[in-house]
Amino acid sequence: ISRCNLLNIEGQLMLAQGRNQEVVSLGEEVMKLMDDRLPMPARLQAYTNMATAFEKLGDNQSALQYFRQSRALEDSIFRTRQTYYFNELEARFNRNQKTQELALLDAQNELQATRIKQQSRLLLYGGLALFVIIGLLAFLAQLVGRVRTQNQVITAALAAKEVLMREIHHRVKN
Repeated sequence: ISRCNLLNIEGQLMLAQGRNQEVVSLGEEVMKLMDDRLPMPARLQAYTNMATAFEKLGDNQSALQYFRQSRALEDSIFRTRQTYYFNELEARFNRNQKTQELALLDAQNELQATRIKQQSRLLLYGGLALFVIIGLLAFLAQLVGRVRTQNQVITAALAAKEVLMREIHHRVKN
């Protein structure tokens, strides 16, 4: 606990005991020790102690001055807390929004990966089917070649047979 905090606590005890003039002296000492590093609640307590002491002493002008300073500090504390909570909520909202965006992107990536797998399978099966069709076409081409060759052999044999038949017919006739 800082020296200012101890003096503030002592001032509250003195106020409770009705030692108002001592509270003012103590408050002036606290005001001298005060700087920007002193937390706002400690400064607020010092201003409140001084305002209460001056009010009880009947110095309403000084009491009003310290009361206004305490209210201004309360407003500042409130705005600081409000800004902190607002920033916290905004950060939480942004974090949730980013989490949702990441989840959406993950879902899109999974969908894209599934599509790529399907396309890969389709290409693989299409390639296999094409390979089989080319094999069948090559087999059919070979078969057609054999049939043509056999047809040529049969046609040549038929032509030779006809020639022989005419020859035999001619000889039988003569």
